[in-house]
Amino acid sequence: MADTTFIVPQNIFKAYHPPISAQSIHENALTDAILQRFLSSCQDGAVGVAPVYGARCTLVMIAFSTLSHVLLVRLSGSSAKSQKPKKNFQTLTGRELLRDHILCHPQRQLYGFKMDKIAIALYLDLSLCVRAGADLLSISKKSNRHSLDAILQALGGELTLHKEAVKALFRHREGDHTLPTDAALQAWAACRASSLSSMQRALLAIPRIDTQGMLDTHLAAFAKISRDSDRLDALKPTQVKNEVKADFSYKKGGINVTSTRFRTRIMRSQNQTIQIKTDKSATVTGRAKKVEGRGARIAVEGPVIGTKIVSITTFGKEEPTHAEAQREMVVLYALQRRVSLSSQPFFQAIWLPTEKPIWPTLPARRSKPIIYTPSQALNTSQDLAVQKILSDHDQDRIVVIQGPPGTGKTTVIAASVTSII
Repeated sequence: MADTTFIVPQNIFKAYHPPISAQSIHENALTDAILQRFLSSCQDGAVGVAPVYGARCTLVMIAFSTLSHVLLVRLSGSSAKSQKPKKNFQTLTGRELLRDHILCHPQRQLYGFKMDKIAIALYLDLSLCVRAGADLLSISKKSNRHSLDAILQALGGELTLHKEAVKALFRHREGDHTLPTDAALQAWAACRASSLSSMQRALLAIPRIDTQGMLDTHLAAFAKISRDSDRLDALKPTQVKNEVKADFSYKKGGINVTSTRFRTRIMRSQNQTIQIKTDKSATVTGRAKKVEGRGARIAVEGPVIGTKIVSITTFGKEEPTHAEAQREMVVLYALQRRVSLSSQPFFQAIWLPTEKPIWPTLPARRSKPIIYTPSQALNTSQDLAVQKILSDHDQDRIVVIQGPPGTGKTTVIAASVTSII
Protein backbone atom coordinates (compact mmCIF):
# COMPACT_ATOMS: atom_id res chain seq x y z
CA MET A 1 0.00 0.00 0.00
CA ALA A 2 1.70 3.19 -1.18
CA ASP A 3 1.48 6.58 0.53
CA THR A 4 -1.97 7.88 -0.34
CA THR A 5 -4.97 9.84 0.87
CA PHE A 6 -8.57 8.65 0.78
CA ILE A 7 -11.99 9.21 2.34
CA VAL A 8 -13.21 6.78 5.00
CA PRO A 9 -16.92 5.97 4.46
CA GLN A 10 -18.77 6.24 7.78
CA ASN A 11 -21.60 3.69 7.96
CA ILE A 12 -21.46 2.84 11.66
CA PHE A 13 -23.41 5.62 13.38
CA LYS A 14 -26.89 6.57 12.23
CA ALA A 15 -26.20 10.24 12.86
CA TYR A 16 -24.60 12.21 10.03
CA HIS A 17 -20.90 12.95 10.24
CA PRO A 18 -18.76 15.02 7.86
CA PRO A 19 -16.37 13.12 5.56
CA ILE A 20 -13.34 11.58 7.28
CA SER A 21 -10.05 12.10 5.47
CA ALA A 22 -7.33 9.46 5.83
CA GLN A 23 -3.65 9.40 5.01
CA SER A 24 -1.60 6.22 4.64
CA ILE A 25 2.11 6.66 5.23
CA HIS A 26 5.15 4.51 6.02
CA GLU A 27 6.71 5.03 9.42
CA ASN A 28 10.02 6.05 7.84
CA ALA A 29 8.26 8.94 6.06
CA LEU A 30 6.70 10.33 9.23
CA THR A 31 7.79 13.84 10.15
CA ASP A 32 7.05 16.23 12.96
CA ALA A 33 5.07 18.42 10.55
CA ILE A 34 2.83 15.53 9.43
CA LEU A 35 2.02 14.58 13.01
CA GLN A 36 1.40 18.18 14.06
CA ARG A 37 -0.99 18.65 11.13
CA PHE A 38 -2.83 15.46 12.08
CA LEU A 39 -3.02 16.37 15.77
CA SER A 40 -4.29 19.88 15.03
CA SER A 41 -7.72 18.26 14.60
CA CYS A 42 -7.50 16.46 17.97
CA GLN A 43 -10.16 17.46 20.52
CA ASP A 44 -9.55 17.10 24.26
CA GLY A 45 -6.47 14.96 23.53
CA ALA A 46 -8.59 11.97 22.42
CA VAL A 47 -7.07 9.68 19.78
CA GLY A 48 -8.67 6.46 18.51
CA VAL A 49 -6.35 3.52 17.82
CA ALA A 50 -6.80 0.32 15.80
CA PRO A 51 -4.32 -2.34 14.65
CA VAL A 52 -3.71 -4.44 11.57
CA TYR A 53 -2.00 -7.74 12.35
CA GLY A 54 0.03 -9.83 9.94
CA ALA A 55 1.74 -13.21 10.09
CA ARG A 56 2.05 -14.74 13.58
CA CYS A 57 -0.19 -11.98 14.96
CA THR A 58 2.50 -9.29 14.65
CA LEU A 59 1.60 -5.64 14.17
CA VAL A 60 2.09 -4.50 10.56
CA MET A 61 0.00 -1.34 10.53
CA ILE A 62 -1.63 0.95 13.08
CA ALA A 63 -4.35 3.56 12.61
CA PHE A 64 -4.69 6.73 14.70
CA SER A 65 -7.80 8.88 14.42
CA THR A 66 -9.33 12.14 15.50
CA LEU A 67 -12.95 13.03 14.76
CA SER A 68 -12.08 14.23 11.27
CA HIS A 69 -8.74 12.68 10.25
CA VAL A 70 -7.14 9.23 10.22
CA LEU A 71 -3.40 8.56 10.06
CA LEU A 72 -2.64 5.02 8.91
CA VAL A 73 1.00 4.15 9.65
CA ARG A 74 2.58 1.22 7.83
CA LEU A 75 5.33 -0.44 9.85
CA SER A 76 8.67 -1.96 8.90
CA GLY A 77 9.15 -5.71 9.17
CA SER A 78 10.36 -7.28 12.38
CA SER A 79 13.84 -7.67 10.87
CA ALA A 80 14.14 -3.91 10.84
CA LYS A 81 13.28 -3.65 14.51
CA SER A 82 16.70 -4.57 15.75
CA GLN A 83 18.53 -2.34 13.31
CA LYS A 84 19.47 1.08 14.61
CA PRO A 85 18.46 3.70 12.05
CA LYS A 86 21.05 6.05 10.69
CA LYS A 87 20.16 9.49 12.02
CA ASN A 88 21.73 12.58 13.44
CA PHE A 89 20.92 13.97 16.86
CA GLN A 90 18.40 16.46 15.43
CA THR A 91 16.25 13.84 13.65
CA LEU A 92 13.77 11.51 15.34
CA THR A 93 12.62 8.24 13.79
CA GLY A 94 8.97 7.68 12.98
CA ARG A 95 8.51 5.45 16.04
CA GLU A 96 10.07 8.05 18.31
CA LEU A 97 7.73 10.67 16.88
CA LEU A 98 4.74 8.41 17.53
CA ARG A 99 6.00 7.83 21.06
CA ASP A 100 6.54 11.51 21.85
CA HIS A 101 3.49 13.01 20.11
CA ILE A 102 0.83 10.32 20.63
CA LEU A 103 1.59 7.18 22.62
CA CYS A 104 3.32 8.69 25.65
CA HIS A 105 2.31 12.34 25.38
CA PRO A 106 0.95 13.54 28.76
CA GLN A 107 -2.07 15.23 27.14
CA ARG A 108 -3.16 12.28 24.99
CA GLN A 109 -5.87 9.76 25.83
CA LEU A 110 -5.87 6.68 23.61
CA TYR A 111 -9.10 4.79 22.98
CA GLY A 112 -9.33 1.40 21.31
CA PHE A 113 -11.18 -1.90 21.20
CA LYS A 114 -8.98 -4.46 22.96
CA MET A 115 -6.48 -1.83 24.04
CA ASP A 116 -4.68 -4.55 25.99
CA LYS A 117 -3.81 -6.34 22.74
CA ILE A 118 -2.75 -3.08 21.09
CA ALA A 119 -0.49 -2.13 24.00
CA ILE A 120 1.14 -5.56 23.98
CA ALA A 121 1.66 -5.49 20.20
CA LEU A 122 3.29 -2.06 20.42
CA TYR A 123 5.63 -3.37 23.12
CA LEU A 124 6.52 -6.69 21.47
CA ASP A 125 6.75 -5.58 17.84
CA LEU A 126 7.85 -1.94 18.06
CA SER A 127 9.42 -1.64 21.54
CA LEU A 128 6.94 1.16 22.30
CA CYS A 129 4.80 1.84 25.36
CA VAL A 130 1.55 3.68 25.99
CA ARG A 131 0.88 6.14 28.77
CA ALA A 132 -2.92 6.29 28.97
CA GLY A 133 -4.85 3.68 26.99
CA ALA A 134 -8.56 3.07 27.56
CA ASP A 135 -10.04 -0.27 26.52
CA LEU A 136 -13.55 0.55 25.29
CA LEU A 137 -14.72 -3.05 25.67
CA SER A 138 -14.17 -2.70 29.43
CA ILE A 139 -17.34 -0.58 29.46
CA SER A 140 -19.46 -3.63 28.72
CA LYS A 141 -20.90 -5.69 31.55
CA LYS A 142 -21.17 -8.68 29.22
CA SER A 143 -19.20 -11.77 30.19
CA ASN A 144 -18.04 -12.18 26.58
CA ARG A 145 -16.14 -9.06 25.53
CA HIS A 146 -15.83 -10.55 22.00
CA SER A 147 -19.59 -10.50 21.51
CA LEU A 148 -21.46 -8.12 19.22
CA ASP A 149 -23.47 -6.87 22.19
CA ALA A 150 -20.26 -5.82 23.96
CA ILE A 151 -19.08 -3.88 20.91
CA LEU A 152 -22.46 -2.19 20.47
CA GLN A 153 -22.40 -1.10 24.11
CA ALA A 154 -18.84 0.23 23.75
CA LEU A 155 -20.00 2.35 20.80
CA GLY A 156 -22.83 3.97 22.74
CA GLY A 157 -25.71 1.55 22.31
CA GLU A 158 -27.54 -0.31 19.55
CA LEU A 159 -30.19 2.38 18.97
CA THR A 160 -27.59 4.83 17.60
CA LEU A 161 -25.85 2.31 15.32
CA HIS A 162 -26.24 0.33 12.13
CA LYS A 163 -25.95 -3.11 13.71
CA GLU A 164 -25.06 -5.09 10.60
CA ALA A 165 -22.35 -2.59 9.63
CA VAL A 166 -20.83 -2.87 13.12
CA LYS A 167 -20.91 -6.66 12.88
CA ALA A 168 -19.12 -6.58 9.51
CA LEU A 169 -16.49 -4.09 10.73
CA PHE A 170 -15.47 -6.12 13.79
CA ARG A 171 -15.69 -9.61 12.27
CA HIS A 172 -11.93 -10.26 12.50
CA ARG A 173 -9.81 -11.45 15.43
CA GLU A 174 -6.08 -10.95 16.05
CA GLY A 175 -5.05 -13.92 13.92
CA ASP A 176 -7.20 -12.80 10.98
CA HIS A 177 -6.41 -10.27 8.28
CA THR A 178 -8.04 -6.86 8.83
CA LEU A 179 -8.25 -4.50 5.88
CA PRO A 180 -6.49 -1.14 6.32
CA THR A 181 -9.74 0.67 5.54
CA ASP A 182 -11.48 -1.32 8.31
CA ALA A 183 -8.72 -0.40 10.77
CA ALA A 184 -9.12 3.26 9.80
CA LEU A 185 -12.86 3.12 10.49
CA GLN A 186 -12.35 1.19 13.76
CA ALA A 187 -9.93 3.86 15.00
CA TRP A 188 -12.37 6.61 14.03
CA ALA A 189 -15.27 4.78 15.70
CA ALA A 190 -13.22 4.51 18.91
CA CYS A 191 -12.52 8.25 18.86
CA ARG A 192 -16.16 9.00 18.06
CA ALA A 193 -17.38 6.82 20.94
CA SER A 194 -15.04 8.65 23.34
CA SER A 195 -16.65 11.97 22.38
CA LEU A 196 -20.25 10.96 23.10
CA SER A 197 -21.70 12.76 26.12
CA SER A 198 -23.60 9.61 27.10
CA MET A 199 -20.33 7.71 27.43
CA GLN A 200 -18.34 10.07 29.63
CA ARG A 201 -19.20 8.58 33.02
CA ALA A 202 -18.44 5.05 31.82
CA LEU A 203 -15.19 6.16 30.18
CA LEU A 204 -13.95 7.82 33.36
CA ALA A 205 -14.47 4.54 35.24
CA ILE A 206 -12.13 2.58 32.94
CA PRO A 207 -8.65 2.10 34.48
CA ARG A 208 -6.04 3.33 32.01
CA ILE A 209 -3.31 1.05 30.67
CA ASP A 210 0.14 2.52 31.32
CA THR A 211 2.86 0.17 30.11
CA GLN A 212 5.39 2.98 30.35
CA GLY A 213 5.29 2.69 34.12
CA MET A 214 5.63 -1.12 34.29
CA LEU A 215 8.72 -3.19 34.99
CA ASP A 216 10.00 -4.68 31.76
CA THR A 217 10.15 -8.21 33.19
CA HIS A 218 6.50 -8.03 34.24
CA LEU A 219 5.35 -6.57 30.94
CA ALA A 220 7.34 -9.18 29.00
CA ALA A 221 5.56 -11.97 30.91
CA PHE A 222 2.09 -10.49 30.28
CA ALA A 223 2.98 -9.97 26.61
CA LYS A 224 4.12 -13.57 26.10
CA ILE A 225 0.96 -14.97 27.68
CA SER A 226 -1.22 -12.78 25.47
CA ARG A 227 0.68 -13.27 22.20
CA ASP A 228 0.91 -17.05 22.63
CA SER A 229 -2.84 -17.11 23.23
CA ASP A 230 -3.46 -15.12 20.03
CA ARG A 231 -1.26 -17.45 18.00
CA LEU A 232 -3.09 -20.51 19.30
CA ASP A 233 -6.39 -18.84 18.44
CA ALA A 234 -5.11 -18.12 14.92
CA LEU A 235 -4.59 -21.87 14.42
CA LYS A 236 -8.24 -22.65 15.06
CA PRO A 237 -9.98 -23.85 11.89
CA THR A 238 -12.57 -21.69 10.17
CA GLN A 239 -14.36 -24.74 8.77
CA VAL A 240 -15.11 -28.03 10.57
CA LYS A 241 -16.92 -31.09 9.25
CA ASN A 242 -19.07 -32.23 12.15
CA GLU A 243 -19.41 -35.99 12.58
CA VAL A 244 -23.04 -36.77 13.43
CA LYS A 245 -25.55 -39.59 13.23
CA ALA A 246 -27.50 -39.72 9.98
CA ASP A 247 -30.85 -39.80 11.75
CA PHE A 248 -32.41 -36.51 12.84
CA SER A 249 -35.74 -35.06 13.88
CA TYR A 250 -37.34 -31.84 12.65
CA LYS A 251 -39.77 -29.71 14.63
CA LYS A 252 -40.81 -26.04 14.64
CA GLY A 253 -38.02 -24.59 12.53
CA GLY A 254 -35.22 -26.64 14.04
CA ILE A 255 -33.57 -30.03 13.73
CA ASN A 256 -32.18 -32.21 16.49
CA VAL A 257 -28.92 -34.04 15.74
CA THR A 258 -26.45 -36.16 17.68
CA SER A 259 -22.67 -35.75 17.48
CA THR A 260 -20.59 -38.93 17.30
CA ARG A 261 -17.14 -37.48 17.97
CA PHE A 262 -16.17 -35.05 20.75
CA ARG A 263 -13.48 -33.23 18.75
CA THR A 264 -15.88 -32.31 15.93
CA ARG A 265 -18.99 -31.88 18.06
CA ILE A 266 -21.47 -29.11 17.30
CA MET A 267 -21.08 -26.15 19.62
CA ARG A 268 -23.25 -23.13 20.29
CA SER A 269 -21.78 -19.90 18.95
CA GLN A 270 -22.96 -16.51 17.73
CA ASN A 271 -20.08 -16.35 15.27
CA GLN A 272 -20.59 -19.64 13.45
CA THR A 273 -23.07 -20.82 10.85
CA ILE A 274 -23.94 -24.46 10.13
CA GLN A 275 -24.60 -25.97 6.70
CA ILE A 276 -26.64 -29.18 6.54
CA LYS A 277 -26.89 -31.48 3.51
CA THR A 278 -29.46 -34.27 3.31
CA ASP A 279 -29.94 -37.41 1.23
CA LYS A 280 -32.32 -35.47 -1.05
CA SER A 281 -29.49 -33.14 -2.16
CA ALA A 282 -31.08 -30.37 -0.11
CA THR A 283 -28.92 -27.83 1.70
CA VAL A 284 -30.04 -25.60 4.59
CA THR A 285 -28.15 -23.25 6.89
CA GLY A 286 -28.67 -22.42 10.52
CA ARG A 287 -27.14 -21.85 13.95
CA ALA A 288 -26.84 -24.07 17.00
CA LYS A 289 -29.31 -22.80 19.60
CA LYS A 290 -29.01 -25.47 22.26
CA VAL A 291 -26.32 -28.05 23.01
CA GLU A 292 -26.60 -30.68 25.73
CA GLY A 293 -23.96 -33.40 25.77
CA ARG A 294 -23.88 -34.97 22.30
CA GLY A 295 -27.26 -33.57 21.34
CA ALA A 296 -27.69 -30.26 19.53
CA ARG A 297 -30.68 -28.31 18.26
CA ILE A 298 -30.02 -26.25 15.14
CA ALA A 299 -32.40 -23.46 14.14
CA VAL A 300 -32.59 -23.59 10.34
CA GLU A 301 -33.69 -21.20 7.62
CA GLY A 302 -36.40 -22.87 5.57
CA PRO A 303 -37.75 -26.44 5.40
CA VAL A 304 -35.55 -29.53 5.65
CA ILE A 305 -36.15 -31.94 2.76
CA GLY A 306 -34.87 -35.48 3.31
CA THR A 307 -34.78 -38.29 5.84
CA LYS A 308 -31.02 -38.67 6.44
CA ILE A 309 -28.14 -36.28 7.03
CA VAL A 310 -25.30 -36.62 4.56
CA SER A 311 -23.02 -33.98 6.12
CA ILE A 312 -22.94 -31.06 8.54
CA THR A 313 -20.25 -28.38 8.27
CA THR A 314 -19.61 -25.49 10.67
CA PHE A 315 -18.20 -22.26 9.22
CA GLY A 316 -16.40 -19.68 11.33
CA LYS A 317 -14.05 -19.88 14.30
CA GLU A 318 -15.32 -21.22 17.59
CA GLU A 319 -15.61 -18.72 20.41
CA PRO A 320 -12.92 -18.65 23.12
CA THR A 321 -13.32 -21.31 25.77
CA HIS A 322 -14.01 -20.25 29.34
CA ALA A 323 -10.35 -20.83 30.23
CA GLU A 324 -9.16 -18.77 27.24
CA ALA A 325 -11.53 -15.93 28.11
CA GLN A 326 -10.39 -15.96 31.74
CA ARG A 327 -6.72 -15.87 30.71
CA GLU A 328 -7.40 -12.84 28.51
CA MET A 329 -9.26 -11.06 31.31
CA VAL A 330 -6.48 -11.72 33.82
CA VAL A 331 -3.88 -10.13 31.51
CA LEU A 332 -6.22 -7.19 30.82
CA TYR A 333 -6.77 -6.63 34.55
CA ALA A 334 -3.03 -6.85 35.19
CA LEU A 335 -2.35 -4.19 32.55
CA GLN A 336 -5.11 -2.03 34.05
CA ARG A 337 -3.66 -2.70 37.52
CA ARG A 338 -6.95 -4.09 38.75
CA VAL A 339 -5.09 -7.16 39.98
CA SER A 340 -1.53 -7.52 41.20
CA LEU A 341 -0.69 -10.60 39.17
CA SER A 342 3.08 -10.09 39.36
CA SER A 343 2.96 -10.31 43.18
CA GLN A 344 1.33 -13.75 43.20
CA PRO A 345 3.91 -16.37 44.25
CA PHE A 346 2.80 -18.98 41.69
CA PHE A 347 3.07 -16.40 38.90
CA GLN A 348 6.48 -15.30 40.16
CA ALA A 349 7.79 -18.87 40.35
CA ILE A 350 6.75 -19.65 36.75
CA TRP A 351 7.12 -16.33 34.90
CA LEU A 352 9.55 -14.26 37.00
CA PRO A 353 12.42 -16.63 37.84
CA THR A 354 14.71 -13.78 38.96
CA GLU A 355 12.26 -12.78 41.69
CA LYS A 356 12.02 -14.86 44.86
CA PRO A 357 8.37 -15.66 45.57
CA ILE A 358 7.05 -15.15 49.09
CA TRP A 359 4.87 -18.13 49.87
CA PRO A 360 2.12 -18.06 52.52
CA THR A 361 3.03 -19.91 55.70
CA LEU A 362 1.46 -23.35 56.02
CA PRO A 363 0.43 -24.94 59.31
CA ALA A 364 3.22 -27.00 60.85
CA ARG A 365 2.97 -30.71 60.04
CA ARG A 366 3.79 -33.10 62.83
CA SER A 367 4.74 -36.09 60.73
CA LYS A 368 5.58 -37.17 57.19
CA PRO A 369 2.49 -37.17 54.91
CA ILE A 370 0.86 -40.57 54.53
CA ILE A 371 0.46 -41.79 50.95
CA TYR A 372 -2.86 -43.62 50.56
CA THR A 373 -3.22 -45.82 47.45
CA PRO A 374 -5.87 -48.51 48.04
CA SER A 375 -6.12 -49.60 44.40
CA GLN A 376 -2.48 -50.27 43.52
CA ALA A 377 1.06 -49.93 44.84
CA LEU A 378 3.41 -47.22 43.55
CA ASN A 379 6.88 -47.81 42.17
CA THR A 380 9.87 -45.79 43.43
CA SER A 381 9.60 -42.86 41.00
CA GLN A 382 5.81 -42.62 41.42
CA ASP A 383 6.16 -42.66 45.20
CA LEU A 384 8.75 -39.85 45.03
CA ALA A 385 6.48 -37.77 42.78
CA VAL A 386 3.56 -38.11 45.21
CA GLN A 387 5.82 -37.13 48.12
CA LYS A 388 6.79 -33.96 46.24
CA ILE A 389 3.14 -33.10 45.61
CA LEU A 390 2.24 -33.60 49.27
CA SER A 391 5.32 -31.76 50.52
CA ASP A 392 4.93 -28.46 52.41
CA HIS A 393 8.43 -27.21 51.45
CA ASP A 394 8.55 -24.01 49.40
CA GLN A 395 10.72 -25.61 46.72
CA ASP A 396 7.92 -28.14 46.12
CA ARG A 397 5.04 -25.65 45.75
CA ILE A 398 5.09 -26.22 41.98
CA VAL A 399 5.58 -29.79 40.76
CA VAL A 400 5.66 -30.93 37.13
CA ILE A 401 4.82 -34.56 36.45
CA GLN A 402 6.44 -35.66 33.20
CA GLY A 403 6.81 -39.04 31.57
CA PRO A 404 6.09 -41.10 28.43
CA PRO A 405 2.70 -42.80 28.01
CA GLY A 406 2.15 -45.67 30.42
CA THR A 407 4.59 -44.51 33.11
CA GLY A 408 1.88 -43.71 35.64
CA LYS A 409 1.21 -39.96 35.50
CA THR A 410 -2.50 -40.45 36.08
CA THR A 411 -1.72 -42.95 38.84
CA VAL A 412 0.43 -40.34 40.58
CA ILE A 413 -2.31 -37.71 40.35
CA ALA A 414 -4.93 -40.17 41.66
CA ALA A 415 -2.67 -41.22 44.54
CA SER A 416 -2.04 -37.57 45.45
CA VAL A 417 -5.76 -36.76 45.50
CA THR A 418 -6.70 -39.81 47.60
CA SER A 419 -3.87 -39.01 50.02
CA ILE A 420 -5.00 -35.41 50.42
CA ILE A 421 -8.65 -36.26 51.07
